[in-house]
Amino acid sequence: MRATCACCGWRDDFIFGDGAMDKIEAIKSKLPFPLYKDREFLCVFINGKRLDECISSHVSSDYIGLIPSWLDLYDMNYEPSREEKEFVWKQTKLDEKRKILPILLCPDDFDFSCTVVVVEVISEVDAVIWNRFGVDVSKFNPDEDGVFKYIGNAVEWFDGIRPHVFCKSEYTTCVDEFMRWNEKQ
Repeated sequence: MRATCACCGWRDDFIFGDGAMDKIEAIKSKLPFPLYKDREFLCVFINGKRLDECISSHVSSDYIGLIPSWLDLYDMNYEPSREEKEFVWKQTKLDEKRKILPILLCPDDFDFSCTVVVVEVISEVDAVIWNRFGVDVSKFNPDEDGVFKYIGNAVEWFDGIRPHVFCKSEYTTCVDEFMRWNEKQ
């Protein structure tokens, strides 16, 4: 079956499900993490389900409560955090055919020193494909400068999560929502 985008008409022979494109949205949600239990954050939703819940339902409940790397919770007084934030936004740009994007982070420290869920992003003319998800297992010293350069070098890819195909305009709208949210914080 062919994937078809309702908003732009993009079609591909990428086979999955019923041929409909996946929906990606930025929606406010409370997270089940004690530190943030009373706060709403902007979260990534795919087909109406929060991304961390999607991954948890297919992989492990250990991933519930991870927060989007697109949130601006980095410690800007700490140089490694600034570098990690810049790296996330660099990887978010759809300027290459294929990239590894850190998409979910542990809410404890909100940096690359703990759990980092990555997604392989494929950019097409009118679509963005999140091809596969995994947890980064790169070895590095968290106190080392430039730890971001290791992210994506060693990934344990998850089984059982199908690729997700988004209309490029919906994808960029979602990313833009995070940028606007960050400017208000």
